[in-house]
Amino acid sequence: MGGICEFLADKADQKKNLYWERWPEMRADPSGVRRCELFLGLADGAAANLGSKCTSISRIAVTIGTSAAARICLWHSQHEEITVTAGLWCYRITKDLVLLGGALTDGGSVIEFCRNLLNLKQEVDFAACMQEVANLLQQDNNDDYQSRSIADENRSNNEIFLPFLGGERSTGFRFGATGAMCGLTKNTTPAHFVKSCMEGVTLRLNEILKLILSSIAITPNQEEEHENPILVVSGSALEKNTIWRQMIADCSEIVVITDSEVTECTSRGAARLAAAALCSISDGTTGRGIRYMLGEEPLMPIERCEPSFKAKKKWADATRAQNELIDLISSTWRSP
Repeated sequence: MGGICEFLADKADQKKNLYWERWPEMRADPSGVRRCELFLGLADGAAANLGSKCTSISRIAVTIGTSAAARICLWHSQHEEITVTAGLWCYRITKDLVLLGGALTDGGSVIEFCRNLLNLKQEVDFAACMQEVANLLQQDNNDDYQSRSIADENRSNNEIFLPFLGGERSTGFRFGATGAMCGLTKNTTPAHFVKSCMEGVTLRLNEILKLILSSIAITPNQEEEHENPILVVSGSALEKNTIWRQMIADCSEIVVITDSEVTECTSRGAARLAAAALCSISDGTTGRGIRYMLGEEPLMPIERCEPSFKAKKKWADATRAQNELIDLISSTWRSP
């Protein structure tokens, strides 16, 4: 997306601008007044980070819509080398701003899958199921979990879900992967099933977050301090689901923030970059102006989810179980 800045910078000399040659009706009129502005396309992940106010190393954007993703912005000039941890992807938004992250094909689509499979299409039925999910999580997070015996574990429901219904993107990029659930018993209820599916997505997102944090630790030449990054969430599935937001906080052990202004974050981010580019051109500061205009915006939190210490062992056990299941069955996945 560095093309936006270079494109706008070239507008002063319209004879050299191929866009004006292709669409002459968009040129300035004889008096010098521009008829309209033209902007190149922007990747939705980049736009979502800008719209989520996540433009520094201290904020990681986590989005769950139909798919799911976790991304961070790093300020690196085009002449600096970037180290990318295996399992993540990386691309430039501008000459100096890089987006690093990972994505899951299935995020909120997993909930839609559950609703169709379990006949929870009616809102009243789904709401009742989610209340049961909340109750199950409360049981997981109580003090007794820390001292459960082997007998207790055998009697409890510990379903493990691999959310690869549409293949795996980050972190293994095994596009022939398929979804799986292990641990079903005669005591498994729809609430257990939905809870396990949400946990499965949460665990895979946390694997991405761990790789991002690892990359931050080995990425040089960063001006910002990043002792305690926070997660800023967006996307319809997270905006509507308090339970899922708390799951992410507990699993990652990172504070999760919901911002009142971070709605329709992709559109907001595209508008923000366009505004930054226009302002930079108008005051003649192209590169420097872009960085200033895309600096960190103040957060307007409407909810803050703190990680629960009581949930630490539960999520550690779930992480180990899911990774072991992936190792066991991945050999059965066919290449696409």
